[in-house]
Amino acid sequence: PATRLGVLATCYRNAERYNESEQIFQSVIENYPDFVWAHTGLAITYGLAGNLDSAREQVALAIKKDPTYTVERYTSPDLYLDKSVMRTCGEMLKQAGMPSASS
Repeated sequence: PATRLGVLATCYRNAERYNESEQIFQSVIENYPDFVWAHTGLAITYGLAGNLDSAREQVALAIKKDPTYTVERYTSPDLYLDKSVMRTCGEMLKQAGMPSASS
């Protein structure tokens, strides 16, 4: 259920319906607090909506839950037909403080 809800939230984000995306990601995090992908998804949503401080908070939580999580890990594999979508997600995570790649 967490993955399916995360995909729904991502669809809303890709449609620039950030409020709906935020609400769903927040619900996923409440019910599945260790689901790191929901934190990164919410971070991207916050960043795209212009709330970089909240994006940074979500990235910090994601890294706290999984210190090995990186932009490279998030963006591989790239599941989007439009490659610019994943590049935008990666750039937003970098802006929010996520490491680009593992050392």
